[in-house]
Amino acid sequence: RGGIYEVNERGKVTQIAAPAASGTTGTPSNTISSTNRVSFAAHSAQRYAFDEFDSKYGSSQLISKVYEKQGDYYINYKCVPHGKSDKVLARVNGDIDSDKLVFKTSKDVVYKHTKISDNEYELTLASGKENDAQEVFAMYQRDSASSWQTLGKLRVVTYQTKRPEVVIVPVNNADINESKLKELSDVVNSIYNPIDVEFTFTLADNFENTSWDLNNNGYLDVEGSGLLATLTDEMNALNAAYLQSISEPKAKTVYLFLLPNAPQNRDGISIAGDMPRDKRFGYLFPASSAEILGNTIAHELGHGLFNLKHIFDRDYGINQNTTDNLMDYTYTGGTKLIFYQWNQVHDPGHVWGMFEQDGDAMSIYKPKFKCISDALSNSLGKSFLDPAGEDITLKAEEMPFAFFAESEGELYGRLAAYKKDNKIHIYFLYHGKHSGHWGDITLGSQPNTSKLTQLTSGGSGKLVKLMIIASIIIIKLLIVVVVSVLSIVP
Repeated sequence: RGGIYEVNERGKVTQIAAPAASGTTGTPSNTISSTNRVSFAAHSAQRYAFDEFDSKYGSSQLISKVYEKQGDYYINYKCVPHGKSDKVLARVNGDIDSDKLVFKTSKDVVYKHTKISDNEYELTLASGKENDAQEVFAMYQRDSASSWQTLGKLRVVTYQTKRPEVVIVPVNNADINESKLKELSDVVNSIYNPIDVEFTFTLADNFENTSWDLNNNGYLDVEGSGLLATLTDEMNALNAAYLQSISEPKAKTVYLFLLPNAPQNRDGISIAGDMPRDKRFGYLFPASSAEILGNTIAHELGHGLFNLKHIFDRDYGINQNTTDNLMDYTYTGGTKLIFYQWNQVHDPGHVWGMFEQDGDAMSIYKPKFKCISDALSNSLGKSFLDPAGEDITLKAEEMPFAFFAESEGELYGRLAAYKKDNKIHIYFLYHGKHSGHWGDITLGSQPNTSKLTQLTSGGSGKLVKLMIIASIIIIKLLIVVVVSVLSIVP
């Protein structure tokens, strides 16, 4: 019977796993032993990322909920790109016979392991299919051949490799050359390669232009890295001037302008860079070393290309400068990305127009919802966040019906629709507007556009009826949105 093999850079072939007869290595359980345990950890020779639950993120419900917990045992994550393999450590806590320890998947593929110390073992794990995950269990045979315990579990995730293209554009002779570009590329890829993202950097010709400097002060008007989801007038002017200067801008390419002078924010602190989320243009300023500038680029690409928020964003509830995360503001320059962010990087979704503050913000017409069953609805309680992030408490006769999907960025997990008296109340997003309305739709009929219910401000949860004087365009827009939502099967 076949097995799984690793082929290293020198062409050496080594078997790392083999199938076992069904039932001969125990059936994995979702209950982890409370006495003897095996915890999985990062290997010093690993090439790809390992994410171990960190209590610093424990205050964030959004982040901590992605880590399955058994008592005080957290299930960690390992990234292994498609067609690759990588090493992990397994640490035993307890008194066990190592000869009876087995590492296997739920499909009875058994990984070979090497003892490297009294309580540590080394495993080489293979990837799964793209955009999929597999679980590796530590199994222990007790007194008889049919008696097995689950001592630990690890999730191994595999994504589809991303290969973004980035062009660095020096503006007005900003200091950069091919050698420095290579240094910057190495820094950025050292951060993103471990989660299966491979950047290609290109250096553009110097862009000699000052037409964007609308106040003639020699600095780009910018408020800071990712703090505002907007573009200033000078940013828009620089973008437009550069696009007019090149014959064929690449649609999916990111352009990062490197300017010679660093502006200051309102507190008098020099800004390192800025790239509003879900934008193709970013702005960089001089740094004291390639490492610092490279970290800034990685941080800004997190915002602009992958829609990552600051880890201290209010949605997470984590204090600034308390982690080593890439998206924190740290004195030492954090570079870590956690599993929650791995998923965002590989499925960034979009930043919603209702949260944008610049003139070209776009609302989304067909957001992705996750509808739930009545049984689950009854178990979720009555208190939620509405799409604007305000508290909403449903009445006794109102039931949650749908929530925004993870791909919807800031809206993820917020209430999208509720049900009352055979009607679904859906939150409508209007194109070009920063707010929406709760609209009632009778199940099985066309939408009622003559009246809407709108959540009052202040988060009281009280709903009031509003008469809508709507134009033909708005009515048509509502119908398009409603038809899209009703096509989703709970």
